[in-house]
Amino acid sequence: MGRTATIDVKKAEETVKSLQEEIRVLEDELNQEIKKITDRYDSTTRELKEVIVKPKRYDIEVKTLALTWIPHWQLTYKDYEGNTHTKAISSY
Repeated sequence: MGRTATIDVKKAEETVKSLQEEIRVLEDELNQEIKKITDRYDSTTRELKEVIVKPKRYDIEVKTLALTWIPHWQLTYKDYEGNTHTKAISSY
C-alpha cells in the first residue's frame, strides 16, 4: 500500500472509533431517558384504583333499534338409517 492509502486507513479507523464512542454515549442517554419515563409512568399506575359504576334505569337511552334478516335454506332429510335431520344453511 502507498502512503496515502495507509493514511486513509488510519483516518477511517479513527472515524470508526469516534462513531462507536458517539453511539455508546447516545445509547447511555437513551437508556437514562427511558428509565426516567418508565419511573414516571410506573408510579402513576400504582395509584390506580377500581371504581364500580352501576348503571341506573334512567341512564339508558335507546337511539337505534334494528331488525335484520339473514336468508337461509332449511333442509330436512333422512339418512340411510331413516333418522330425520334438519339443517339451516346460509344462502348468501
